[in-house]
Amino acid sequence: MKDSQFIANILIEAVELVGPENVVQVITDNATVCRAAGLIVEGKYQHIFWTPCVVHSLNLMLSKLGKQIEWI
Repeated sequence: MKDSQFIANILIEAVELVGPENVVQVITDNATVCRAAGLIVEGKYQHIFWTPCVVHSLNLMLSKLGKQIEWI
């Protein structure tokens, strides 16, 4: 099951692979489970920040807008 701890473990493994001193940010989509994973990473590494993917954010916004405005 892909819960927040599972995703956080993958992110932490990647951070450790490249070296925590070389990472300042992790970017994922906006799913609740990904946000929770980002918080776990932020808790482990005080200098690393989670950021939602801007493309995913725009896609969600435009999808909602497109459903409300017929010609889009």
